[in-house]
Amino acid sequence: MSNYTYADGAIHNDHHKEMTINVSGKTDIAALMKAFMANDAEVVEEMQEEVKETSSEQTLEGIKNASRKGGRKAEPLFQEDTSTQQWATLFVEYLKLHKTFSKEIDTSKENYVSKAFVVFYGVWEKRKLVASTPNGNACYQFLLEDCALQMKAEKKTYANHIRNMINGANDLDLIDIESNVHTFLNTHKQ
Repeated sequence: MSNYTYADGAIHNDHHKEMTINVSGKTDIAALMKAFMANDAEVVEEMQEEVKETSSEQTLEGIKNASRKGGRKAEPLFQEDTSTQQWATLFVEYLKLHKTFSKEIDTSKENYVSKAFVVFYGVWEKRKLVASTPNGNACYQFLLEDCALQMKAEKKTYANHIRNMINGANDLDLIDIESNVHTFLNTHKQ
């Protein structure tokens, strides 16, 4: 509290209370008034505890809401969900056979894993297991989550890259890989 002295010598006694209350979220106005009017430190402490609890609850709710993503639901790569694990297992087995499973996937056109995926995608497309228009995000999810491969590239970057590779498969040198994939699939009766 401070006092103010006027030019004529009169003194104004500042009898107003100053209180800083940090408020976040829903706070009951009656509780605020109770804390403001109280001379008792316990009441102020109770009010601060109520604000902390309310804030914590709202923070937790905010975290729960933040985990829900907006936008479209992620589309699976395969039209039938049962195919996903079967093909992921075969794709990983193919990569291990060619000693490329442990290699990180990047956005170079020479990346063997990406090229092999393009060939597999062509097989899946002919069998009508995947959409004829490739979904780059679904491809990324399949490689990262279902096949547990390591990625050097970010999701959006790789999704665009693999979609472009699939769409431009005729421009890639895939003859050796196509031969290897078809031989592999024939030996696995696929």
